[in-house]
Amino acid sequence: MIARGSPLSERTPLIGPHANHVPDGRAGSPRRRGRRLAIMMVSALLVASGGARAANAGSTRPHVRITAVPSIAHRTQAIGVLATTPVGWWCQLSATTGVTTLPISRIVRTPHGRFSSIWLISQRATIGRWSVQVRCAPTASGVRAGTTITGRRTVRILVPVPASHVMPALVDITSQIGVDQTGVSAGTGIVLNASGLIVTNNHVVAGATSISIRDIGNRRTYTDVTVVGVDPRDDIAVLQINGARGLSYTRLADSRTIIPGSGVQTIGNAGGVGGTPTVSVGFVTALGQRIIAQDPGPPVIQETLTGLIRMNAILRPGDSGGALIDAAGNVVGINTAALQYANPPIGYAIPARHALSIVKAILSGTTAPNLQIGPAAWTAYLGVAVNNSGQIQRVVVGGPAWTAGISAPGQSIVSVNGQPIASATDLHNILAQLSPETTISLGLSSGGPPTLVPVVLGYGTVR
Repeated sequence: MIARGSPLSERTPLIGPHANHVPDGRAGSPRRRGRRLAIMMVSALLVASGGARAANAGSTRPHVRITAVPSIAHRTQAIGVLATTPVGWWCQLSATTGVTTLPISRIVRTPHGRFSSIWLISQRATIGRWSVQVRCAPTASGVRAGTTITGRRTVRILVPVPASHVMPALVDITSQIGVDQTGVSAGTGIVLNASGLIVTNNHVVAGATSISIRDIGNRRTYTDVTVVGVDPRDDIAVLQINGARGLSYTRLADSRTIIPGSGVQTIGNAGGVGGTPTVSVGFVTALGQRIIAQDPGPPVIQETLTGLIRMNAILRPGDSGGALIDAAGNVVGINTAALQYANPPIGYAIPARHALSIVKAILSGTTAPNLQIGPAAWTAYLGVAVNNSGQIQRVVVGGPAWTAGISAPGQSIVSVNGQPIASATDLHNILAQLSPETTISLGLSSGGPPTLVPVVLGYGTVR
């Protein structure tokens, strides 16, 4: 479990042979009571291998995928190959610019017939076009001249784009946590259009009663923010800055272009301090990862995330919801969790392609169990404090109960929509199932027969 905060060993088994217990800090890790930095900690890590599937034993032809991308971390270029072959085969890779030829590299074979190879070559030598080819053959015959070329690709390698290119399209997010607003959560968001549509992690805004956004591009702060919808299962939230115009923005790219070895940079509001975003450099170490991430809160958030990108770039509290960019400056992921005490660093990002599909579903109003859109993204708010037996101790001035005419403490809440209330827990559980702007029938009693009062519920906290 990637527990945002607790130090746990990456090698401690959790569930089965591929489950590791990993503490991670979400780019928005909690600061209790005072400030809560939105960075989720990886408390449990379940590893799922990405890459090509093993070939069937009866297959007679290999399948080869060749990718070439710049590697920011080492100022080099990476040429990567994934090859799936029948068991008992092996492969070799070679590449040339017509002037420079790389020495032949043998691709290591796994027991399942899956081959992988990543070459890092100097940046100075690799700007321009490369012709990359892979030759495969049964182990007994070796790979020699005349062997069928099973994969060939001409690739263009470019100079990496600096992170400053993307910075103006980011925002700092500050969330007041809890109805009493005793906590603060700080994180990052990505601007998707000029009118202020924002995507971030759900754990950055979960439990928020109000949200403030500072735009990096124009340095303005906005407090009129609407939660369009959230997907707690996949840790995605979509926000809208009301009245925003002309913001710098970016798009979520097709994250299928990256491979293990791809150079990446993370950009976010590290430490929740605001100002110029912090950049961390690294490379992708694995794809298709599954983790259990936990934020100790409040509120306590635990979720299982799948299909994640794992990298060795540093993620700090406040980076959650920030951008993971490739060497071409494309946003290929949304930072979400990190292993807090890992050395070298271990961080995780939601692939941009998956995040974009959730954003589109929320904007279209898609009905799905994991999506909470509009008022359903918030908890219902009654605006009273009750004791353990349901007796009203305090009424919030201007709140829903106050507006309905319930202005003095002393009465007991005995029912909601006909459901009996015997304790504060009963009241909480019923309200948790309702959405804001819903009218309820509240049963009140001062010892005699109950009186039914209609109350329009308000907005409590983001789910």
